[in-house]
Amino acid sequence: MKIYPSIEKSSSLVRGLGFFGKAVLEKSPHLPVEDGRRLLNSRIRGHFLTRVFTFASFREVKRSGSMKQLVRFQSENKHLLTAYSQKELSIRKNSGKPGRNAI
Repeated sequence: MKIYPSIEKSSSLVRGLGFFGKAVLEKSPHLPVEDGRRLLNSRIRGHFLTRVFTFASFREVKRSGSMKQLVRFQSENKHLLTAYSQKELSIRKNSGKPGRNAI
């Protein structure tokens, strides 16, 4: 979103989050967010939708409170979670701590 210095006609200062977008991210930083223009790219849009639907599925599992559902979710999404968590996995491996994500 373009951010303008005032309500008078002028060029934008920077591109960034608006008031609403910033408030949403402060409250829920884990939510997948993407700029609308970037969603025109089919690859970026695919990754974004994957994150949205996976997060929604996890939210249902969390709401159920069922360990069985959590194990099912993890087994169905194991490779996806690993692919999206390479940074966290490398930190865990380099720290010498036993990895809970070991396959």
